[in-house]
Amino acid sequence: MENYYELLQVDPNIGASELKEKLTEAQRKWLGRTNAPDLKRRQEAERKVEILAEAEVILLDEAKRSEYNRMLEGSEPEVNTNQQEQFDNTTESTAQELIDYAWSLLEEGRIADAIVVGKKVTEDYGANAHGWAILARAHYMWNEYDDAIYEYRKAMDIETNNDVFYYDLSDVYFDHPKLSFEERLDHVERLTQQALSINPNERAYRFRMAVIARYRDNYDQAIDILHQLIETYGKDPSLGNELAYNYYYKCLSMLYAQESNGETYYSYISQESAEQGLILLREAKIYATDRDLLGLIQTFIDLGEKALQTKFLVGRFVGLGFIPAIWFLNALFSFSFISLIISGALLYFVWKISRIPGWLDNKEVHTGQREKRNRSILTAIAVVFGRR
Repeated sequence: MENYYELLQVDPNIGASELKEKLTEAQRKWLGRTNAPDLKRRQEAERKVEILAEAEVILLDEAKRSEYNRMLEGSEPEVNTNQQEQFDNTTESTAQELIDYAWSLLEEGRIADAIVVGKKVTEDYGANAHGWAILARAHYMWNEYDDAIYEYRKAMDIETNNDVFYYDLSDVYFDHPKLSFEERLDHVERLTQQALSINPNERAYRFRMAVIARYRDNYDQAIDILHQLIETYGKDPSLGNELAYNYYYKCLSMLYAQESNGETYYSYISQESAEQGLILLREAKIYATDRDLLGLIQTFIDLGEKALQTKFLVGRFVGLGFIPAIWFLNALFSFSFISLIISGALLYFVWKISRIPGWLDNKEVHTGQREKRNRSILTAIAVVFGRR
């Protein structure tokens, strides 16, 4: 039985909200790795994507998750007797046979057995770089990152120009829990650049450089790389969603951000940010296929369109409307034509300043300018009354 919690590296008691975040993070990671440079790694990533899709259906449904947890607690590891017999009779196997067998074990989720076979390869065929690499891959999938780093280094010492080893090692650093985010990113960038120097046209390496650029907020660089890849390979979910994320995050970088209760809230507070943001988001919508991402994009499209619309501030109009009303009543009682004209002018002025663009309303509210603006208006009106 597939243990989704182990795949996500989370506690089975994790809350629903955090679990959804972890699922989204894992889906993006493995979808990106469907661009891997060789078939085995692509198949591994595709299998993970399928499992995560199943996990999402079960774990995000409270009733299904409870039933799954009950079944998981009562399950026992499955043992395939035919494979066990094959596992026990590898003494005379060649290095390549052992490596292929280790890969098949990884594909079946028998990671601990793959580690045993990988160790046998390195013990019997220590000069075989791919033996060290399969052992490293198994340790990485077992979350033993430091062992994986050591073994990939051994493989790279033997085959210094194997670009796949550099790329695979960057996977390990990408997920290493003991390193800071910046440390991980530095290692990944350096290793990916080394892989590119050996094989500059490999799609997977260029895709990873785009991901790194996004993490470093270099959205234009990432967008350029991804457009080149799409022109060459066509639009698929991994390329399309990554490009959409870059357009989306570039839009967010133009908005006013405010922290509250651990959450970040974004607002359009200028006409330029609303107009440019909508251009970016509509472009993102063309490429996105992920439903959660499409939902976020549409939310900010709606907010951007609203920011460009005129908003009538009823509170301001009512609050200041008494002033032209006083002048109007004064005109009625005094039969003053001038007072009537002034009341009309003041009413127009109050109506005018009560109609503002949505982005300006956002700016006044979120930057504290609303109170300052109201004080300025009251001061101006006081001057008018003083002159009278």
